[in-house]
Amino acid sequence: MTSLTRTLGVAMAGVVVAGGALFGTAVPASAAQCPASASPKTDGAMAHWEQRCVKDGGTNYLIIDGWVEDTRMDGKCAYVTADPYFDSASRTAKACNSGVRQNFHWEFRGEYGADVRLRIS
Repeated sequence: MTSLTRTLGVAMAGVVVAGGALFGTAVPASAAQCPASASPKTDGAMAHWEQRCVKDGGTNYLIIDGWVEDTRMDGKCAYVTADPYFDSASRTAKACNSGVRQNFHWEFRGEYGADVRLRIS
Protein backbone atom coordinates (compact mmCIF):
# COMPACT_ATOMS: atom_id res chain seq x y z
CA MET A 1 0.00 0.00 0.00
CA THR A 2 1.53 3.31 -1.04
CA SER A 3 1.73 6.29 1.25
CA LEU A 4 -0.82 8.14 -0.92
CA THR A 5 -3.29 5.22 -0.80
CA ARG A 6 -2.89 4.96 2.96
CA THR A 7 -3.41 8.72 3.39
CA LEU A 8 -6.52 8.70 1.17
CA GLY A 9 -7.91 5.71 3.07
CA VAL A 10 -7.46 7.45 6.42
CA ALA A 11 -8.95 10.69 5.05
CA MET A 12 -12.00 8.86 3.64
CA ALA A 13 -12.53 7.04 6.94
CA GLY A 14 -12.52 10.42 8.70
CA VAL A 15 -15.10 11.77 6.24
CA VAL A 16 -17.33 8.74 6.79
CA VAL A 17 -17.11 9.07 10.58
CA ALA A 18 -17.67 12.84 10.49
CA GLY A 19 -20.51 12.44 7.99
CA GLY A 20 -22.16 9.82 10.16
CA ALA A 21 -21.96 12.09 13.17
CA LEU A 22 -23.28 15.03 11.18
CA PHE A 23 -26.09 13.24 9.40
CA GLY A 24 -26.88 10.92 12.31
CA THR A 25 -28.78 13.76 13.97
CA ALA A 26 -31.31 13.65 11.14
CA VAL A 27 -32.39 10.11 12.08
CA PRO A 28 -35.72 10.24 13.92
CA ALA A 29 -35.59 9.50 17.63
CA SER A 30 -38.10 6.75 16.99
CA ALA A 31 -35.90 4.81 14.57
CA ALA A 32 -35.95 1.46 16.31
CA GLN A 33 -36.07 -2.27 16.07
CA CYS A 34 -38.93 -3.91 17.89
CA PRO A 35 -40.07 -3.89 20.53
CA ALA A 36 -40.21 -0.09 20.75
CA SER A 37 -42.66 2.67 21.53
CA ALA A 38 -42.84 6.46 21.34
CA SER A 39 -45.20 9.27 22.35
CA PRO A 40 -43.95 12.37 20.52
CA LYS A 41 -45.57 15.80 20.75
CA THR A 42 -45.03 18.88 18.64
CA ASP A 43 -46.75 22.22 18.40
CA GLY A 44 -50.04 21.24 16.73
CA ALA A 45 -49.83 17.44 16.93
CA MET A 46 -49.24 14.44 19.15
CA ALA A 47 -49.04 10.71 18.62
CA HIS A 48 -48.32 7.37 20.20
CA TRP A 49 -47.20 4.08 18.64
CA GLU A 50 -45.79 0.71 19.55
CA GLN A 51 -43.68 -1.55 17.35
CA ARG A 52 -43.58 -5.29 17.91
CA CYS A 53 -42.34 -8.27 15.94
CA VAL A 54 -44.15 -11.56 15.57
CA LYS A 55 -43.28 -14.72 13.71
CA ASP A 56 -45.97 -16.59 11.79
CA GLY A 57 -45.00 -19.84 10.10
CA GLY A 58 -41.36 -18.84 9.79
CA THR A 59 -42.13 -15.35 8.45
CA ASN A 60 -41.32 -12.26 10.50
CA TYR A 61 -43.84 -9.43 10.71
CA LEU A 62 -43.39 -5.93 12.08
CA ILE A 63 -46.63 -4.63 13.58
CA ILE A 64 -47.09 -0.95 14.40
CA ASP A 65 -50.19 0.12 16.32
CA GLY A 66 -50.94 3.67 17.38
CA TRP A 67 -52.71 6.94 16.81
CA VAL A 68 -52.06 10.46 15.57
CA GLU A 69 -53.98 13.54 16.73
CA ASP A 70 -54.24 17.09 15.40
CA THR A 71 -54.20 19.46 18.38
CA ARG A 72 -54.61 22.85 16.71
CA MET A 73 -57.24 24.42 14.45
CA ASP A 74 -54.71 25.91 12.04
CA GLY A 75 -55.59 24.38 8.67
CA LYS A 76 -52.70 21.91 8.93
CA CYS A 77 -52.87 18.15 9.45
CA ALA A 78 -50.88 15.80 11.69
CA TYR A 79 -49.14 12.83 10.07
CA VAL A 80 -47.37 9.72 11.32
CA THR A 81 -45.25 7.99 8.70
CA ALA A 82 -43.49 4.63 9.03
CA ASP A 83 -40.60 3.75 6.72
CA PRO A 84 -39.64 0.08 7.20
CA TYR A 85 -35.96 -0.87 6.96
CA PHE A 86 -36.24 -3.20 3.96
CA ASP A 87 -38.48 -3.32 0.90
CA SER A 88 -41.91 -2.63 2.36
CA ALA A 89 -43.71 0.51 1.24
CA SER A 90 -44.13 3.42 3.65
CA ARG A 91 -47.44 3.96 5.41
CA THR A 92 -48.94 7.22 6.63
CA ALA A 93 -51.83 8.06 8.96
CA LYS A 94 -53.38 11.54 8.83
CA ALA A 95 -55.56 13.54 11.24
CA CYS A 96 -56.96 16.97 10.39
CA ASN A 97 -58.80 19.54 12.57
CA SER A 98 -58.22 20.09 16.25
CA GLY A 99 -59.16 17.12 18.41
CA VAL A 100 -59.38 14.62 15.55
CA ARG A 101 -57.54 11.37 16.34
CA GLN A 102 -56.81 8.70 13.75
CA ASN A 103 -55.90 5.17 14.86
CA PHE A 104 -53.65 2.97 12.73
CA HIS A 105 -52.59 -0.67 12.56
CA TRP A 106 -49.87 -1.58 10.07
CA GLU A 107 -48.32 -4.97 9.32
CA PHE A 108 -45.07 -5.26 7.36
CA ARG A 109 -43.99 -8.71 6.19
CA GLY A 110 -40.29 -9.56 6.56
CA GLU A 111 -39.46 -6.41 8.55
CA TYR A 112 -37.90 -6.00 12.00
CA GLY A 113 -38.00 -2.24 12.49
CA ALA A 114 -38.91 1.11 10.99
CA ASP A 115 -38.24 4.83 11.17
CA VAL A 116 -41.50 6.32 12.46
CA ARG A 117 -42.06 10.09 12.50
CA LEU A 118 -44.67 12.63 13.55
CA ARG A 119 -45.00 15.79 11.46
CA ILE A 120 -47.47 18.56 10.67
CA SER A 121 -48.13 19.99 7.24
